[in-house]
Amino acid sequence: MRTNRWVIMVLLAVSLVVSACGNGNNTNNEGSTESKGNNTGTNQNGSGEQAGLIEVHAATHSEQNWRFPEGDSFEDNAWTRGYEKELGIKLVYDWTTASGNYFNKMNISIASSDLPDIFVVNGAQLMRLAEAGQLADLTEVYGEYATPFTKELTEGDGGLGLGAATYEGKLIGLPKLSSTIYSLPMVWLRTDWMDKLGLPEPKSMQDIIAISEAFANEDPDGNGKADTFGLPLNKDLYGGIASLNGFFNSFHAYPQTWIEDSTGKTVYGSTLPEMRTALEELKKMYEKGLIDPEFGVKDTDKVIDDFVNNKFGMVFGHNWVPLNFIDMKKKNPEADWKAYPLLSVDDQTALGSVGFPASEFTVVRKGFKNPEAVVKMLNFYQEKRYGATKDEAVYNPNDANGDQTHVYTSAFVMSDKANNVTISDLKNLAEAVTKEDKSILTDYIPEYSKMVEFKNNNDLSGWASTRQGGPEDSGFSILIKSYDSNAYVSTKFGGQTDTMSSKWSTLDKLEKETFTKIILGFADISAFDEYVNKWNALGGEQITKEINAELSSQK
Repeated sequence: MRTNRWVIMVLLAVSLVVSACGNGNNTNNEGSTESKGNNTGTNQNGSGEQAGLIEVHAATHSEQNWRFPEGDSFEDNAWTRGYEKELGIKLVYDWTTASGNYFNKMNISIASSDLPDIFVVNGAQLMRLAEAGQLADLTEVYGEYATPFTKELTEGDGGLGLGAATYEGKLIGLPKLSSTIYSLPMVWLRTDWMDKLGLPEPKSMQDIIAISEAFANEDPDGNGKADTFGLPLNKDLYGGIASLNGFFNSFHAYPQTWIEDSTGKTVYGSTLPEMRTALEELKKMYEKGLIDPEFGVKDTDKVIDDFVNNKFGMVFGHNWVPLNFIDMKKKNPEADWKAYPLLSVDDQTALGSVGFPASEFTVVRKGFKNPEAVVKMLNFYQEKRYGATKDEAVYNPNDANGDQTHVYTSAFVMSDKANNVTISDLKNLAEAVTKEDKSILTDYIPEYSKMVEFKNNNDLSGWASTRQGGPEDSGFSILIKSYDSNAYVSTKFGGQTDTMSSKWSTLDKLEKETFTKIILGFADISAFDEYVNKWNALGGEQITKEINAELSSQK
């Protein structure tokens, strides 16, 4: 059924499909960011391959504003030359386009069965191609060709990424992983205000709420005015700063997250009873004046301005929150902040919610005679970016002005570090700063230098880096503790189903509008129950069925 719908798209769009030119030049269509790759490289017998080289036709997304060292381009850079010299793989881009247009164009290619040898897809496209039998089975080539180091990085997420790339027991793609632990929510408290008010360190979520009351009512900035609040929120409710993710997690509620219920079914966290309990508490906090009444119109930039102006001394957010407080620190040198793990409202451990490790996948069309090429390119990326022979000067260089280029984003087959590797790097950073021994580092070299300078000379430029990544009381220290104690939960699904593609924006809007109205008192808490019913009726129930079916197909 899915395939038939896409055939219709082809009939409408076929006149727009232009085959790649063979003149070796990059051409830009007027009003488009698309470029056609070099389709030459044929030898004298017209086989399309040069002696000793495997020619791989590819498609992926890139951006026109990416910068490269002089003489390099997206089609010709350290990665493409490395593939050819060290792997014997000549990479030929059939087409590339900006990320905002890429997956729409890929839909046309899929519907017309006009597929490159190796290409990048999203989760929905992965399943569509798998169901149509258009993808190569990579199970054996991954097992045979992936190096131990590649397997360590790829499987460090507990198998979530590989599971999402599996269909009916077969590996049908390589996940482009990211380190989800980096987005773990935590709570940040302004310690100079706590000291001034004589507040003890929090041990529970009830303590966090009590601290917010003190910050709102006891004049922590000492200006004699009732102009401070307890809990900052941004108008979108979620995100990396002034977010409700961590607040909800403390009540064992998991917004925007697909979790497993007691029956083993995957369900949407924003619709569960724990969310209702947390919203009731937020409603009470608003009625007490602990929440800024203008939060519904403030984006994160405006909230950050409020921090600079001493309006808040608490925030739920990510490890990098202090990087937004540099202006505040300059204006208020006495201000200081400390990171705390999420604290529970009861005797159960509070688990921070993190995203899914993979939303894109690199796949091989069925019938391509060298499927192992995709694994070899992944090995090459992992080694040159994170392995013993990594070379930042070649694969992540700066330009002549000292600004970072986009060579590092131009590798065709890539996957970032999984959580276990990120945590190892963070532990090494903490040890290196403590011992002032740069040789211990496996990453975060610029941050190390700033932290050591702050440690020894109290240099303000290193304050934010130290609060984010220092050995103690920092955002990174919370990541390490939470990971080691397994105090986090990953969303079970990170792709997009058919119904999601047409209904999700409506459901997301319904969720945020309902929650905002409840907090502001424009709706009673019973509005949550109405929201759940509407969410299911408007497509949520069908999406849940589709997600559970897709997860079952991965087993």
